[in-house]
Amino acid sequence: MCNLNQGFKLCSCDSDQLTPDEIGWILERKNAVKQASSLRGKPFIYKMNQSEQALKSEVVQQLNQRNCFDFDYQPQEDDFLRIRGNKKSFWMAFRYQQGRWEEDESTKFNRWRQQLENYNKGIITH
Repeated sequence: MCNLNQGFKLCSCDSDQLTPDEIGWILERKNAVKQASSLRGKPFIYKMNQSEQALKSEVVQQLNQRNCFDFDYQPQEDDFLRIRGNKKSFWMAFRYQQGRWEEDESTKFNRWRQQLENYNKGIITH
């Protein structure tokens, strides 16, 4: 896994052939026609440590300053991007709103998240 602080590229190469452990990022797009159901339960909310929060802040800054994708992509309102951090189980979430990527803390219980569909995925490179 590359060091995200040093710059990164979200590569979509061979995305259909990647195993779940190889996937470093997932991009989803909202489908307003898709029905959202009422989910019940208690969501697990991961508490980031200081270095993880700093990394997430750095990543969102890079997403807003340059094109981090290796394919022709124009973000749309409510696009949802997850990027794997420096640990296999640490995923950072970002939502595109009002022309900018923002850090996202929503859970699968948020109705808009239930309308998301896979758009693209891949690995992270330098």
